[in-house]
Amino acid sequence: MGDYAVYVGDGFNADFPRSRRVTGIDGDRVELNDGGLVTDSFGNPISNRNVEYRMPIQVVPAQLQVGRRWSAAVTVTRRQHDMNEDATFTVTRREEVVVPAGRFDAFRIEGSKSSVAQVQSNRKSLRARWEEVTVWEVPGLNFPVKEASTIHRRDGRIDEVTRELESLVQGSGDEITPPDEPEGDESATGKGRRRRRGR
Repeated sequence: MGDYAVYVGDGFNADFPRSRRVTGIDGDRVELNDGGLVTDSFGNPISNRNVEYRMPIQVVPAQLQVGRRWSAAVTVTRRQHDMNEDATFTVTRREEVVVPAGRFDAFRIEGSKSSVAQVQSNRKSLRARWEEVTVWEVPGLNFPVKEASTIHRRDGRIDEVTRELESLVQGSGDEITPPDEPEGDESATGKGRRRRRGR
């Protein structure tokens, strides 16, 4: 417990805060930022201050393997309405990715999510959104190394969002060696001295 990650980029919000600190663990339920964000043990979202998933939407599978493909359908409760969300993800390849926190050998997960919200007004109406998402994950790191999204809104607007890991301190106080410091031996989890996992 106590792992602390900081990101750079854009599009930070309750779903993806700029900084995340593990402040509580209860079985497979992980609290970050004093409950402002809750995930399962793999980092899949359960709730934040604005949203609650009836069940976690699986962006990160229990086992990362190139070629693995899966789908998920969940109901999301927001402040004013419920939203039905369908998603499909594929682990497309393993590749080197460079972010401010260092250089990593990561699994690239590509997916798409479509969301339809039931909005009550004078009559029922549907509000839809489609999102393409790419996530770079390193086994055992507890946090995504990088995330990029393209959001297609119903009114035709398209938003591009990219977030990259800037720094990560393990619960023991260990920190990933940043690029401008001497590097340790390269391993499957990336270059640098990430000593041990410990939330």
